[in-house]
Amino acid sequence: SVPVDLQTICQKALEKSPNARYQSAKAMADDLSAYLNDLAIVARRQGPIRRLWKLVRRRRLELAAAATLALLIGAVGLGLHFREQGRKAVIERLMSDGADAHWKNHNSQLADRNFREVLRMAPDRYGALYCLAIVNIDKYYEAADESLLVEARELLGHAIRVRPDDPAAYNGLGVLFQASNRPVEAIAAYEKARAAKPDYYPMWVNLAMLYATQGELERAEEYAQKGVKLLGDERKSMPWRILAAIQVHLGRPEAEDTLEIALSLSKEDHKEHVATLVLC
Repeated sequence: SVPVDLQTICQKALEKSPNARYQSAKAMADDLSAYLNDLAIVARRQGPIRRLWKLVRRRRLELAAAATLALLIGAVGLGLHFREQGRKAVIERLMSDGADAHWKNHNSQLADRNFREVLRMAPDRYGALYCLAIVNIDKYYEAADESLLVEARELLGHAIRVRPDDPAAYNGLGVLFQASNRPVEAIAAYEKARAAKPDYYPMWVNLAMLYATQGELERAEEYAQKGVKLLGDERKSMPWRILAAIQVHLGRPEAEDTLEIALSLSKEDHKEHVATLVLC
């Protein structure tokens, strides 16, 4: 709130160097008189460079401390950035190796270990929650251990909370209920997957398998055809094999052609287990 001219007079009077101050009391009195009478004063306001230089001289210790602190904060921030980047790289490698271990090499033990390590580092990682659940379901087909399905259901529930609009976890629940012979709940889960993404083909193929096991072969064929159509350019044999099996049971003449396609694709695609449809 102090007027600029009065600030200028005071600052000149308070200069550290005697040569920069008023050279006499009269010179200061003249400037004060000019100020009081609204006349131009002799003293000149310091420029921004000089003000900055004076600040640096006056506050050099504080500024040095602030600069050091800024460098430390920058170094810590950079370190945290690289640490986070490294953590993300480890997670991606574990996810990739885990997927290869289970779906390509049928090594569920390694896949289980990788996905659990990812969840230790990133508890809400959707892919790890989902993939570990599917590993458990696949292991259930071999061991018939109900605890595997209990954990798989918990994992899928967590995945749904993380991504409520993603169809994969609902589809995984459908596979889980299908594995434990609960068709009504399986259908409800598949319907939620369809609501999330109507063109999600694994859901249609799994529904086809479910209705086939229930003896509703015509509906199963309809859904299998829908799944095969939604495959697009993806070269997956399992949907074609399921469609071929249904058509054989129905006595369809096109079953032979469907089977030929399935067999040709089987040379490229070695995923044998039914539960892998959720990722095919």
